[in-house]
Amino acid sequence: MKLNHLVATIASTPEAMRNQAAQSVNAALTIRNWLIGYYIVEFEQKGEDRAKYGDRLLETLSQRLEDRRLKGMSLSMLKVCRDFYKDYPQISRTVSGQIKHLSDSLISKISYPVTPISRTVSGQLAVAPHLLVERLSFSHPHRRWANEFLLELHAGQ
Repeated sequence: MKLNHLVATIASTPEAMRNQAAQSVNAALTIRNWLIGYYIVEFEQKGEDRAKYGDRLLETLSQRLEDRRLKGMSLSMLKVCRDFYKDYPQISRTVSGQIKHLSDSLISKISYPVTPISRTVSGQLAVAPHLLVERLSFSHPHRRWANEFLLELHAGQ
């Protein structure tokens, strides 16, 4: 190995690590926001006191989370999370493997029956779920991009 090659290799390492860190953070945010959507949908379908909140569930939830000083849980963000869960149900196969212990612990604190994440999706998947988590940026989950993204991702498999 020549000195110039050593310098170039060492110089490229920080950028490679920054990229890896960004991918890890994006995957974690993608899973977090998908789970938020999952919990909202489960509550809408099975929550014992869901009728009490009706159409105002997300407004009430957003306000309660704000009262707890949780940032980034606005009404619009909660709607996006719910839609994200509905648009990408196949992520459950990745989520259930990566965070089963977290999910079980959170679900045990909920007072209504929750469908286990691993049983919410059929076996017919157009795109491998791990590829969705790896490549889907949560900053672009909106439905208008969903079909284009899935087509592009499916073509690249």
